[in-house]
Amino acid sequence: MDELIVENIFRFTALVGGTLLLAITILVAGNVKKEKQRTLQKMLEHGSLNQEQLQRLITPLPQHEVDLRRGILFTVLGITLGIILFLIGGKGWMLAMIPIAAGIVSLILWWFHASKP
Repeated sequence: MDELIVENIFRFTALVGGTLLLAITILVAGNVKKEKQRTLQKMLEHGSLNQEQLQRLITPLPQHEVDLRRGILFTVLGITLGIILFLIGGKGWMLAMIPIAAGIVSLILWWFHASKP
């Protein structure tokens, strides 16, 4: 009986901790984007950017670089999530296959884009 209570407390704590971690990550990502925009606006107001630097800053990355970053991020996230859920117990670790699969697909797309001349 005591083991069941401890196991449920551990699962609840992991669930709440994971939710908080996700919320903090989203909040920080939003703040980073806002600060980047503010910095860029201040640099434009003071005239410390020339046309070439501005173009480099606002031009989006090529698709193959985005695919590589996304693939690595999702694969590592899935592996980490799988390990954590495996240590918690149960069959929840299988949920980690979703980001791992998304990461592998992105890496395959990166490979196809990189191999084109």
